Amino acid sequence: MSKLVLISIIVLTAACGGLSSDRQKPSKFNIVKNLQKVDLNKCLSLDPKMRGKGMIKVRIVAISSGKVVIAKVKNEPYRETILADCLENEVLRQRFSTFKDPKITFTFPYKNW
Repeated sequence: MSKLVLISIIVLTAACGGLSSDRQKPSKFNIVKNLQKVDLNKCLSLDPKMRGKGMIKVRIVAISSGKVVIAKVKNEPYRETILADCLENEVLRQRFSTFKDPKITFTFPYKNW
């Protein structure tokens, strides 16, 4: 299992209410699977000097329909860059399975070594 997936599962375990399998929130597997579809390399190609500068943390809010309504890069040196804009837009295009809670909020780490 890659470090990114392991870190993601740990972060999402807390965000999704532990290891419960109920449908109050989308499963950690569903979240990780969809967020791994994001083309980070495409975004890094827009600003190559940002490549290899460490983890990129994206704060995400999704509503019960599974739609991502907020995606915001939270850490330096990435915030407010063309890379952040691209990554935020890529994340906003992802969808999770539907869930009962009105919304979920969590931070997802993208590996940029």
